[in-house]
Amino acid sequence: MTAEINEMDVSKPQCWVLVGMPASGKSTWIEELFKLNPDEDIRVVSSDNYIKEKADKDGITYNEGFTKYGKAAQAYVFNVAKVLAKIQHKIVVIDRTNLTPKSRARFVKIFENTHELRAFVFPTPDAEEHYRRLNERLGKTIPNKVLKNMATSYQQPTTDEGFIDVLLFEEY
Repeated sequence: MTAEINEMDVSKPQCWVLVGMPASGKSTWIEELFKLNPDEDIRVVSSDNYIKEKADKDGITYNEGFTKYGKAAQAYVFNVAKVLAKIQHKIVVIDRTNLTPKSRARFVKIFENTHELRAFVFPTPDAEEHYRRLNERLGKTIPNKVLKNMATSYQQPTTDEGFIDVLLFEEY
């Protein structure tokens, strides 16, 4: 998939909305994207990054930071997205779960007049691999009930939502 992205026409500003359960590979893919495209003008918008930065500064775990900064992180994400749309930043990557049309709609609305919107879908790995990935994230846990609710709420993105295309990853 990264090779396809390198061949993508990015002459127009892009907004790439990542879609997938926690630990499906979204952030790992972003790390690889930066390694392969170090000179590309990419801006990642992530509530997790905001929470992690604040938690690290306070010397607390991500879980404690989520409780303390979760609401501020949501406001931060949408405020940064609006600024990046306004200045027509070249490539904006929305790194969140974005599991439902409603959760994606706010970003579509922000970027629909300034950027080409693409959805990048990351499938959930098999149960054993998903469990392994979730458990290697020290200080960052998601209760099973929350994960089940997230999985149940998932709806595959479509071009009817405003995306010019929906790109599916095999597994990441």
